[in-house]
Amino acid sequence: GEQPDEIAYNCAINTCAKGQQWQRALSILRDFRGLSAQQDGDPSRPGPGVISYNCVIDACGTTGNWEEALRLYAEMQLSGPPPDAVTYRVVLRACERKAQWESAVTVFEQMQQTG
Repeated sequence: GEQPDEIAYNCAINTCAKGQQWQRALSILRDFRGLSAQQDGDPSRPGPGVISYNCVIDACGTTGNWEEALRLYAEMQLSGPPPDAVTYRVVLRACERKAQWESAVTVFEQMQQTG
């Protein structure tokens, strides 16, 4: 059958995120990453981009799973797409919701360092 593309994955991730189904959104992101790894860098089959990660991070933060939001943010820094302004906002919001001020300060300082 037809393989989903980045737009289809992002739609599915975003729908789960809006339904506060962060575990499903994370599972879809992992499937997307696994599929792109199997493609051996085929440019016609890119892996998850910053929008995919931001949607899952936001879903985690909205449902109070700030640790998972921070883990995904760290994953982006190591091997994913580079964080953008939206990434920093959703990560900081996730920390704010659970009063994780130390983590928020760390992320804020990293944001300042990257420009």
